[in-house]
Amino acid sequence: MKLIEIDLNKMQSEKEIHEILAKEFDFPKDYAMTMDALRNLLKGNVGNGCIRVTHCTDASSSMAEAGERLEKILEECAETIQEEGDAIYAVFADKSQEDPRNWGMAGQLGL
Repeated sequence: MKLIEIDLNKMQSEKEIHEILAKEFDFPKDYAMTMDALRNLLKGNVGNGCIRVTHCTDASSSMAEAGERLEKILEECAETIQEEGDAIYAVFADKSQEDPRNWGMAGQLGL
């Protein structure tokens, strides 16, 4: 399972979030790079992956707001969400290839 890192402290714009996820999950070329479009794609079968989102330490920044919107989408769409320290982990499982008993966080990431 691949680990996709989204460190909001190192990003300047919401577009960077979309670019990383589009590349890692191989989203269609016409992906609109909006939070609504992201939600729609993540609700489908995006395959196996874990998105680690490091919280933004500057609560007044635009990235903190983008992070909050992203986290709500991940909570809605991921198989499993786990908060750990300054980050959350959102696990996505390819339902067509995985045994449902293995969708949990343990074992998938070796954490």
